Amino acid sequence: MQNPNLVGYYRFVHCDEPKEGRFDGENSNYGVVNILDGVYTELIQAMIEINTQAETLHEGNR
Repeated sequence: MQNPNLVGYYRFVHCDEPKEGRFDGENSNYGVVNILDGVYTELIQAMIEINTQAETLHEGNR
């Protein structure tokens, strides 16, 4: 966030892939919820913390 060239960021997917994988074999654990819609609390808390500070951190390098 402190990089003045940064204009934004995003999370790639909402939920994880099933352990059996998709049609192309992808079965990664990179969502904000698991396949049963259970929230990854630590990840969500980190995202809330960064998002709360994002604008202030980005403006710090102006």
